Amino acid sequence: MISLIPVLLLLVASLLPPPVCPSDHGCLRGQDGWVYEFTRRDVEWFTRAMECETGTHIPGPEADATAWTLVQRFYQLRGSFSSLAGFLQAYCQPINRSFGPFGHRETKRGIKDRVYWCRNASLSSFPERGKWFVRRFLQGEVPNRVPGYVHFLTASYRSWKCPQCRDEYQVHPYSGGSTNIYYRTRETRDWTPDHITVIPPVRRPSVLDSLLPDWTRTKIWHRFAIYAR
Repeated sequence: MISLIPVLLLLVASLLPPPVCPSDHGCLRGQDGWVYEFTRRDVEWFTRAMECETGTHIPGPEADATAWTLVQRFYQLRGSFSSLAGFLQAYCQPINRSFGPFGHRETKRGIKDRVYWCRNASLSSFPERGKWFVRRFLQGEVPNRVPGYVHFLTASYRSWKCPQCRDEYQVHPYSGGSTNIYYRTRETRDWTPDHITVIPPVRRPSVLDSLLPDWTRTKIWHRFAIYAR
């Protein structure tokens, strides 16, 4: 009978609804029920984006605003991009290959060199601040103080880059050297901080751990693990 325990547990696990966030890296969840599982590739490009877009403001509310603006824009365009990594490489100039040495966009040599470094440098050569920030974000520890904001631009670009952005939808929330202006749209202006939330990749010890052999434990871990808060 003892040998049947793992089989019975696997059977019970198969009847349980899947956890909302089975990813090892965390998830995004929208109020409409949409759930996105972060991948290892997402974590890499999120780290590159944060370091190269706002690294000097980590830690700080400016970095928080940048991260949430990126995530909220990804959610708004969720039908257009299959992954956060792909979206970030399209939206963020410092990691957009079009601005790199072999890209088609005309820009200064210094920008091209910067893009090449941001895209190709080993993450081990990046300052720890960006990696630390992304870990905190994926644990749900970064508050969303800019709900509904889905664009950020260098302030000097405002007049020609986003002429449709109305003054009442803009915010330049933080002082201390920031050059960004953040925008929301008519579609997103009523979003609340919980319109999209981060579900951390929680892993709690289970009493089953002491009863199951390793091969069984790994197969049922996600189903017996952690359900959304």
